[in-house]
Amino acid sequence: MTINSIDRGVQITGTSTGTLCNVNITSGSMHGLNLSNSSSATVSGGTITTTSADGYGVAVSAQSGIMLRDVTVNSDYRGVNISGTSTGTLNNINIITTNTSGYGVQVIHSSTATISDIKIATNNNSAYGVMVRAEAVAEVNNPDIKTDGYISNGVYVQDLATLTVNGGTIATTGVRSHGAGMNYEPGNMLTLNGVRITTTGSLASGIDMSSRSTLSGTNTVFVNGGTIQAALGNGISVNEDFFPFLPSGNYPLESDYGGVIENNLVITGGAVITGANALYIGSVITVRDAEGNLVRDDIGGTSNLTVADGSSLLGDVIIKDSVAVTVDLNDSAIIGDLTVSDAATVSITGSDGATINGNLTGNDDSAIGLTLSGSDTTLT
Repeated sequence: MTINSIDRGVQITGTSTGTLCNVNITSGSMHGLNLSNSSSATVSGGTITTTSADGYGVAVSAQSGIMLRDVTVNSDYRGVNISGTSTGTLNNINIITTNTSGYGVQVIHSSTATISDIKIATNNNSAYGVMVRAEAVAEVNNPDIKTDGYISNGVYVQDLATLTVNGGTIATTGVRSHGAGMNYEPGNMLTLNGVRITTTGSLASGIDMSSRSTLSGTNTVFVNGGTIQAALGNGISVNEDFFPFLPSGNYPLESDYGGVIENNLVITGGAVITGANALYIGSVITVRDAEGNLVRDDIGGTSNLTVADGSSLLGDVIIKDSVAVTVDLNDSAIIGDLTVSDAATVSITGSDGATINGNLTGNDDSAIGLTLSGSDTTLT
């Protein structure tokens, strides 16, 4: 069956239920499939194509539910959008987007989604693979995510959201296109289990944790196994000052900050982190004040790093800008120089096979505390 529409392809609303099998939908000016007002649909096979500059392949809102299986979505804008306390189950889906801000999947506003065996390719700027935000929760299993554009993260979490990724690959090629990103209101949680992340663009970190908020709280990232390889960025970044590289109109306001953020980063399960630096932790960024002048703002905060179970940071570690960092290194290794500067303080505890192979350097009123214990613990 084929549906060609100059408006919405299929709309289901008002507690209605729909089942579509091997239907090919083309929408010209709106969403391919639109669910709202507590409606639901099961879609198996077929294709959904949208050519609108602001249309979604699939739009699910207002406590509705979608089950998608074996479907290909081609969208000029966004692939699948799940919002308004709605639910989604996606299996074996292929999503391709082409326009700016063309997310593959967005889960938002306290919605939930379970996504398995998905392929996502985004091909423009600010086009994230999977975006989870505003208290939403999502689990993604065995994804194949590719982004090719400026500021196009593979996965992204913000505003008290939770995302778990199990297995699969995430690859980005654009400038400042992180493999995984986290920002804005604290209370976010990102878990990566056995995921392979590669980034090849300038300033593109494998994982980027930023603390842009007027609120205080905690953000947490768990990396359990897998590999992170950043060719031209940091393996993991916490509050890296990327703003000097942006067009002047894109500088954030100083008033956007002010909250004190605690960043917890746990690396376990034999995970391997590499990059231009394996790890960068800072707190000073470039912003605009109320008069529009460029200023350097120290947003402060603390970071807690645990590296355990045979995991490795392969590359230098940079800690700066008055942050306070604790490092728990257990049966794992830092292979590279550790430099602490600009009034930062670091307390390192190494135990049971921990290895630090590199120079430890502190300057500019910074401080390094080091405690080694247990068997086969080495500092070279």
